Amino acid sequence: MASGSRVLIIEDDSRVAELYASKLRRGGYEVDVAQDGVSGFDLAGSLVPDAIILDIHLPRLSGLAALAVLRKDEATSGLPVIVLSNDDTPAVMVEAGRLGVSAYLIKSKVLPQDVAEALSDLWRGTSEMTGGLRSAASAPQVLDAANHSAPVLVVDEHAATRQMVQTALELDGYQVLNAGGGDAAWNLIHEYRPAVVVAHVWMPGIDGLELCRKIKAHDTLRQVKVIVYSVGITSEDEAKQAGCDQFFLMTSALSGLREAVGRFYALAERS
Repeated sequence: MASGSRVLIIEDDSRVAELYASKLRRGGYEVDVAQDGVSGFDLAGSLVPDAIILDIHLPRLSGLAALAVLRKDEATSGLPVIVLSNDDTPAVMVEAGRLGVSAYLIKSKVLPQDVAEALSDLWRGTSEMTGGLRSAASAPQVLDAANHSAPVLVVDEHAATRQMVQTALELDGYQVLNAGGGDAAWNLIHEYRPAVVVAHVWMPGIDGLELCRKIKAHDTLRQVKVIVYSVGITSEDEAKQAGCDQFFLMTSALSGLREAVGRFYALAERS
């Protein structure tokens, strides 16, 4: 959904805004720019764009405050929002997750192409295994087999969501692997034996529930803790029947998912 789609960039640095606007326009998007939170809120309400790229630290009204107001307005409550900011503090990212951002990209770590890919991922999933977007959360990691600090594995076909979850967990200090589908995840699980697997329920091929069943049925893997998440299509009972250790709704604050990972990681280390 590129050609003809409308994107609103809310960014107070005119050079940064123009850099990303130029890239997106070449990709076929219609782009509007606002340079403060109040103007961004007003434009979002009048234009109702297909997506918003939002900075956090803005004049007049912060990005998070503007987003909170947008979420309360029926016309703009469901707009996809990608945060593009240099603020990587966990509290800010948790609040952004609570407000339903689709991705949180660290400005100094990404290129315009990465932002264009994140926009594409809003409307089409990607099932290939990938290191994710080039951000603070997705630099390739080489895990030493002798390293006793087991990784966490994040599995989601949507690169933007996968990257957001990975960013949050890496800021909490975990080594994080990621996969774009259940088949790739199954291979990584055998190779690296993660302490915790965090997986989206709905994926092509092996979905999150089936991945959980396979882990819990395997003699040497059943101690791996599995958290599955959804936007509400799957019930907690279905997750329990599959043997999952916890079910998480992505409409809730991201802090709840992080707390669950911490709790299960501690249990895995003691087992």
